[in-house]
Amino acid sequence: MIIDFHAHIFHEKVVEKAVSQISEFAKISVFSDGTLQGLEKSMRESGVDISVICNIATNKEQTLSLFEWCNTFKLDKIIPLMSMHPENENKPALVKMFKEKGYKGFKMHPYYQNFYIDDKKMYEFYEAIIDSGMFIIFHAGKDISTKPPFHVTPERLLKLINDLPELKIVAAHMGGYQMYNEVEEYLFGKDIYFDTSYNLDKLPENLLKKYFSKHPIERFLFATDSPWCDQKGFVKFFKSIKFLNDDTKEKIFYENAKTLLKL
Repeated sequence: MIIDFHAHIFHEKVVEKAVSQISEFAKISVFSDGTLQGLEKSMRESGVDISVICNIATNKEQTLSLFEWCNTFKLDKIIPLMSMHPENENKPALVKMFKEKGYKGFKMHPYYQNFYIDDKKMYEFYEAIIDSGMFIIFHAGKDISTKPPFHVTPERLLKLINDLPELKIVAAHMGGYQMYNEVEEYLFGKDIYFDTSYNLDKLPENLLKKYFSKHPIERFLFATDSPWCDQKGFVKFFKSIKFLNDDTKEKIFYENAKTLLKL
């Protein structure tokens, strides 16, 4: 079994524009068309059994519109996450509603949503997530399309871990895109998940060995960032890593995500 913990699709009304703009702005390639059907085709070709959809509400109206859209396609093999815009009022009530409707967690992108993850104004939202038993996944580290100051650094993530130790956090892009020394300094060994999205196959082997030896294997989640990465290529690359045994790969491919998603 393989779970891709970090994939993206877009509403049919905006998908062509969204994929084109993001690809051009960030200077990144596209390996699927950004539609639900395109993702399902990619999953069949790559052997991915379940994809977790990381939605991002870039304004407060999108929080509910994403919810309404996701309700039209929730499937056993497609698990959409909710997103909460920082300007939404009454966040605890929204968290409770999403939980009651069967959603597992939230995806937040502090750059696109213009907030710092350790801003105390966000803590009521985080505490509601704790109370609900849900989790939160952050874009972590730098972003290809943004410049300093950085909204979600390993040091800021450590502050959240210390302030809210019950909050289940997934730090995307191996804990912090292009901040790997800081990830080692602040996050290795802490109770935080790393997903492998986007840059797993871009890291040198010595750095990958350091990650998988110094951070708990139970805190890694296989993820691609489709359509910005090729699911088939990512699966092939991860299977080819020689210094990880089959039991370890099974945990990262499936078991850890199964536990976090409560499947």
